[in-house]
Amino acid sequence: MWADLVSATNEMGYNSQKNELKTEFKGWPSILQNLRETWLIYKEWFVTAWTEQHLHFGNTNTNRVEGAHATLKRDLGSINYDFLGMWQMIHPSITVQITEIKVSFERSLSLVKHEHNCLFFQNIRGFVSINALDLIVNERKCCDKVGTEKETCGCDLRRTHGLMCAHEINTSQWGINVSEFLEVLKPLILSAHNVDSDGNCGFRAIALSMGMNIETGWMAVRQDWRAELAFYKEEHTKVFGSEENSNTLMDILNTFDSPCSREKWFLLPNIGFLITSRYQVVLVSISSVFCHTFVPLRTPPPSKPKVIAIGHVNGNHFVSMKLQVGCSIPEPVLFWKKYHHPAADG
Repeated sequence: MWADLVSATNEMGYNSQKNELKTEFKGWPSILQNLRETWLIYKEWFVTAWTEQHLHFGNTNTNRVEGAHATLKRDLGSINYDFLGMWQMIHPSITVQITEIKVSFERSLSLVKHEHNCLFFQNIRGFVSINALDLIVNERKCCDKVGTEKETCGCDLRRTHGLMCAHEINTSQWGINVSEFLEVLKPLILSAHNVDSDGNCGFRAIALSMGMNIETGWMAVRQDWRAELAFYKEEHTKVFGSEENSNTLMDILNTFDSPCSREKWFLLPNIGFLITSRYQVVLVSISSVFCHTFVPLRTPPPSKPKVIAIGHVNGNHFVSMKLQVGCSIPEPVLFWKKYHHPAADG
């Protein structure tokens, strides 16, 4: 119960835990008085709700200082030293600590953990400690829930460690300029979300638009579309124009390398129908020169279909996009009108 009070993350939670403590120990007023007069008058120094308002780099207690003090007392023993003698006893201990710190820095320069081996960290690996990267990895797990709103984020990691918090991570990735797209389409675009440019950007953009895991979703969509093509190969081969084109696309979908070579990149318009037919969605693809709409080949979309969008920028990169709710979108591409199943007319 005391631990819950100390770890309360806000003042409301603290007051709630304090009331529970009072109720639990109402038969021992002396204990409550001791807590109130000896400890809780200093709550700002040790209760999470207050300590998390300051830059502390993870040091929220005195254990490290007390440990160093105990080590020093053990080294000095009970013998009285003059200043020089004391320095000769303390110096080796400090030297060991400095060496350990340097070793940890060297480890950060050379060691690449699996979860750090992604393009998001490519410019800071070797310059930022492993511990700091671990904290950012954990913070990225909150990104989907937080979005880009500072109020929702709370910015705990920024405030306590000086590192990017969830909404800042999201903001840094939502950096696509809508001037990349056709002038007439700009009013339709609510936002654009960048993804890693490892050759899998198109797959990553679709995975993100579908709400999949930001790190592994690109592999899941490859597997989904591969299954769609294998099961409905004859249908899609008609759209692709030949068996050879169908086999080429299957070869692309069978690749799970990151980074991947250019010949394995996301390919439109062919993949567009795999996406819409597999997930029963409407896909809008926008660039500076075209805007394509893809719908399922076999079934009509629901009365209120899910519309996902991607953008093609810089001539070689796809990003995830959000369109204005209820905005008008172009007619489906001509391929659909020629090859769709009659049932898809609705």
